[in-house]
Amino acid sequence: MLTATLYTYSFQCARKMWLHHHKMVMEHTSDLVSEGRVLHETSYRQRANRYREIALEGMKIDHFDARQGIIREVKKSDKRERAHVAQVKFYLWRLEQVGISTQYGLLEYPAQRKTLKVFLADSDRMEIPQQCAQIQGVLDGTCPERLAKNRCRHCSYLDFCWSGESLKPNT
Repeated sequence: MLTATLYTYSFQCARKMWLHHHKMVMEHTSDLVSEGRVLHETSYRQRANRYREIALEGMKIDHFDARQGIIREVKKSDKRERAHVAQVKFYLWRLEQVGISTQYGLLEYPAQRKTLKVFLADSDRMEIPQQCAQIQGVLDGTCPERLAKNRCRHCSYLDFCWSGESLKPNT
């Protein structure tokens, strides 16, 4: 089963995705991941009364308004916006696959006071299964090469991939 986490990681780093899939989980060691959890728990507290956190096999959506069919996903920063958009589209697609009607998703960046509407287009319905097949091919193969160090600075796998290496860019 391809999880939403793996799908999202495929837009960030194939090595991170592969390691996570093969049970080398490092998120519990990351201060940034912990900050994101706190942000999720403390932002929009009033939503717990109106919206539900919804979990399907391989995914957990922060807030789901079943009456309006709106997914709300809270993120710390928009630095990985492309991956965040892909994650929300994956959620919309998966809900559609199991017969749950949705309108769109909202990506919310409370610290930046930014909200982004995400829609699932017909082209996404074609691309997501293709992306899933490509991901499965990577997961079934050997561990991919690491990215350039300057792209890894805030990754929870930084120490794993670069232990003993200098963190200076261009080295």
